[in-house]
Amino acid sequence: MDATGLQHRSNSYRASIYLVLLVFISNILHGGHVVSSAVFLSKRGHLSTLSSSSTVYSQTQSLQELYVATNGANWQWKNTTVYGSIWNFSSPVVDPCGDHWQGVNCTCSSMCSIVGLQLRAYNLVGSLPSSIGNISTLEYLDLSNNKLTSTIPKTLSRATDLFALSLAYNRLTGTLPQELTTLHRLSEL
Repeated sequence: MDATGLQHRSNSYRASIYLVLLVFISNILHGGHVVSSAVFLSKRGHLSTLSSSSTVYSQTQSLQELYVATNGANWQWKNTTVYGSIWNFSSPVVDPCGDHWQGVNCTCSSMCSIVGLQLRAYNLVGSLPSSIGNISTLEYLDLSNNKLTSTIPKTLSRATDLFALSLAYNRLTGTLPQELTTLHRLSEL
């Protein structure tokens, strides 16, 4: 085997060791259990992770898609002492519920689920991603007073416990999706 092959094998071995250490450390830091962990090895050999220790992983992914689709880097965050932490997808363990992210309300037993998003006047700019419907445990969603465009995603109908939906004072177009009529608990619109 030539020097390049040995270097590649060494980097792969090192990445595997880092992965094992990352999972081991994460287990120690979070009470011996990790719900989900996605680890990526970049072209330069650096490890990147998106983990969720107590929050349902697909819900964390949906928050990240909302953040990206609505220009999250330019959101107007509130006082962190009063309103909670700024969303952070670059930390080793991404946990919106455990880290008390601003605008994210959860209910927890053995797992945490997101039951509310209150991002009123946070300067969300762009369109709502269809993945917002993957937060199927939502009970209330307040994204009013932003600059949201496009239409309301019909996938929001997956949030079968949704009782309050506020999208006022945005730049949304179109009509309410017919699929939202299946939300029998929806009483505030």
